[in-house]
Amino acid sequence: MLDTNVLSEVRKSTCHPSVQAWMAEQAMDQLYITSITVLEIQRGISQLALRGEEAQATVLARWLDDMVLPAFSNRILPMDHVMARRAAKLTWADSRDYRDSLMAAAGLVHGAALVTRNVKHFEVSGVLLINPWDYLAEKSRVPRT
Repeated sequence: MLDTNVLSEVRKSTCHPSVQAWMAEQAMDQLYITSITVLEIQRGISQLALRGEEAQATVLARWLDDMVLPAFSNRILPMDHVMARRAAKLTWADSRDYRDSLMAAAGLVHGAALVTRNVKHFEVSGVLLINPWDYLAEKSRVPRT
């Protein structure tokens, strides 16, 4: 389950090499996003437009509409009452942005790892975490047999 920061990184022309390598080794049909990620991207588009940055807002909207949504069309985990209740039960939910608790709850409810750069935000939630920015460094530490 990809966090918004992973999708944003992959979109860059200067994508971090470790993220690029991690993504290259994944089966696309096994990667998911959540409706929270769609919300965060759309919110960014709206904020750009409100600041008068229409050109950038249009570029981001096209990316969302033409790339992200079609690529994940059958793999967008919806926000539902089960996720909402699980998020509300997380012990750190009061001290974090509610979107973080919803993302953690999505991973817990669906039995999915959360792929994110912001592992510190989620460590106490109990969700399985993957940081693709550390992928190449971790891969180089694994002894070869």
